[in-house]
Amino acid sequence: PLELEQAMIDWARRKGVLVVAAAGSRGKDTSKISPAGLRGVLAVGACDKADRRASFSGWGRHVGLVAPGVDIVSLRARGTDFMFAMSGPALGIKAGERVADNRWYRADGTSFAAPLVTGAAALVWAQNPKRTAEQIERQLLMSCDDVEGPGWDVLTGAGRLNVAKAAAADPDHLLVAKILKAEVRQRNGKRVLTVSGEAKGTHFADRSLQLANGKSPTANDWKAIESSRLPVADGELGDIPGESLNRKGTWHIRCVVRDTRGTTREASTTFEIE
Repeated sequence: PLELEQAMIDWARRKGVLVVAAAGSRGKDTSKISPAGLRGVLAVGACDKADRRASFSGWGRHVGLVAPGVDIVSLRARGTDFMFAMSGPALGIKAGERVADNRWYRADGTSFAAPLVTGAAALVWAQNPKRTAEQIERQLLMSCDDVEGPGWDVLTGAGRLNVAKAAAADPDHLLVAKILKAEVRQRNGKRVLTVSGEAKGTHFADRSLQLANGKSPTANDWKAIESSRLPVADGELGDIPGESLNRKGTWHIRCVVRDTRGTTREASTTFEIE
């Protein structure tokens, strides 16, 4: 049961363990997958050689980062062809085409991405054994290379693992910007679009909720809707008045977060008005 699995993860975190898990390889929201969707887990998705999220990779608010998970060369158990056996016909994989020199196997999956993050964490931790799991996780997340949409996104989290940057990252520096949900509500008799997410950090300075219209907005197209010096751990980032959404087409919402060290992080989402 999930309650037991969550209790085990909570226990491990209290003991100082960094819990890393694959985000799943069925293209589903990780909030419905265990252990990736549980509290205290660093969930890892998969990206391809072009730094795009692999189509099979789990996604959602729980994804921390991604790592390579497509065409990964690994040892082959004798006589096995698991990619073909699991979903070969559906994916167009022919029998034996993933076998290399009878000893190696070219495989896909978040189960190959997660060990890369685990290995990176072990390398960083070995350099500084006195650091905590939280510090190692910060180093991994703050050093990612941004891929897919600008800033944090539900497809790739903080971005793609960068081991060299992680090793040099500050363990006491974290800045987070996430947009997790936008829903229409009634406030004082008026319709608003309430945006929820996270805006927080170890050296937090301020946050801004911004709106723009158009396929590819420029810097001058963005309009600040709400600003604050208060962090948000997991809650409302602000309301966009209904009258602001006064034209058809593509709309962009972003949350920009700054800290006192001069670092900026952002997250964005897009929707259409027809």
